[in-house]
Amino acid sequence: MSTGQGILHQIKVRLVGSDELSSVLKKATGSVENFKRAGEQMKSVGVKMLGAGVALGSALAGAVAPAMRLEESLANLSSVSTLPMDDSIQDMKTGMLEAKKVALEWSSSHTQSAKEVTDAMYDLASAGLTVNQVNDVATQTMALASATRADAAESSAMMAKALNTFGQTQLATLPIGERANAIMDTFAAVVKGAKTTLPELGAALKAVMGTASNAGLTIQETAATVGLLQTRGLQAEQAGTALSAVLRQLPKAASELGLKVEDASGRLLPMNDIISQLTARYADGGLSVKEMSEIQKVFGDEAARGIQLLIGQEGALKDLTAAASTSGAAMGMLAFQDDAFGAQARIAWNNVKTAALVLGDAMLPALPSAATWLG
Repeated sequence: MSTGQGILHQIKVRLVGSDELSSVLKKATGSVENFKRAGEQMKSVGVKMLGAGVALGSALAGAVAPAMRLEESLANLSSVSTLPMDDSIQDMKTGMLEAKKVALEWSSSHTQSAKEVTDAMYDLASAGLTVNQVNDVATQTMALASATRADAAESSAMMAKALNTFGQTQLATLPIGERANAIMDTFAAVVKGAKTTLPELGAALKAVMGTASNAGLTIQETAATVGLLQTRGLQAEQAGTALSAVLRQLPKAASELGLKVEDASGRLLPMNDIISQLTARYADGGLSVKEMSEIQKVFGDEAARGIQLLIGQEGALKDLTAAASTSGAAMGMLAFQDDAFGAQARIAWNNVKTAALVLGDAMLPALPSAATWLG
């Protein structure tokens, strides 16, 4: 057998009877068919589809390049990944294989490519999450990005920050996957309900997340409050700064205004309860100049801006907090996004690329021999 034939034989052995290749080809064909059906539903007669065979052929012809790009992304992830102290994952190789599986499975049903997923995993690992934590929260991170039409880097930064703050306080008793679910649903619901964007919400939360978590405010209340402040006219950073100042000034305000801000066990009352007390004190007929001056004196300039905008809004705050606490908010938004015609096109192409990746994986070990043979 010649050297060239030997190289081809190595690739054939890795692929013939491969359940993995069979699975991804089936997904690719099915996804392209879904795309085709979506196109047929379009009223525009100008929509023309490439055949599944042509698409697959084009992708497989360039199989090695996407496989190498994904391997490079996984290598970057490995360089910043750490193992848990309790050795719950046997070794780094196991963690990387799981990361690759998570990335490929996500890209087979959603618009982001496998490489985009592993790049987001890199951001999560860089923020201090262990390799098994990254694998446990990667899909929620990508779902948040898709649901809010945001960049995956923004989503991963917010997920990591929330896990490192509220994940250590309010959400600490939950498994990490459930913590990520709560964070994902909270941020998605507030983006939708407050008519803001994920980057703007992230900028607001950056200024207040640590203070709110330490004060005992829930992630749902925190996100809802800064979202409502943005709706009421504050810029993102100003909303976060204002809420942070409010929380710092609450003990003084409770003393000087006779507010009840804690329950019998010393835990902070829901934010809408506190605002309701302020509404009862000030909102009859609107704020007078004297009342605004008193609020400013008690709360200080930064906090007063937030309080004045929140007075009378306890109902809206309660509703937005409830929406942020609803399970499934993000996945509902994601399903709507993925059902769009353009999204189906990207999902179909992701599956085509996954088929190429499997072939490329089979070819990669033979490349050194191929280079020698060709030389």
